[in-house]
Amino acid sequence: MPVELYSLDEALKVAPKAIECRVKRTTRDGKAKVKLRTKRYLYTLKVDPSQVDDVVSKLGCKNVVDVDAEVAKRKKERAEARRVAKEKAEEKPAQAQQATQQPQQEAKPEGEASKPQEEASKPPQ
Repeated sequence: MPVELYSLDEALKVAPKAIECRVKRTTRDGKAKVKLRTKRYLYTLKVDPSQVDDVVSKLGCKNVVDVDAEVAKRKKERAEARRVAKEKAEEKPAQAQQATQQPQQEAKPEGEASKPQEEASKPPQ
């Protein structure tokens, strides 16, 4: 279970042991969260969103991860992958349709009437 820290002083004591600091800038209650991951616990400090950068610089974490930026990056990558897959799916029927139209167009020599072609396309009886 995470441990909530209620003051910056408590967070400053834990920060040297932190392996990673995660910053969650948007939350439901209008606060930002600074999460300090140590070997044993995850400590959470709620701060005002305007003070997040100051708090993180005071903590001096080795590895700082902005969770909102990571989520936005992954979301953008998934949207791009869906767009590419959709384009590929649309290309396949278009290519198949072009492939079926090309032999029909090649089979019609210019200047000949359509009757002989219709007779040629009928199966022998």
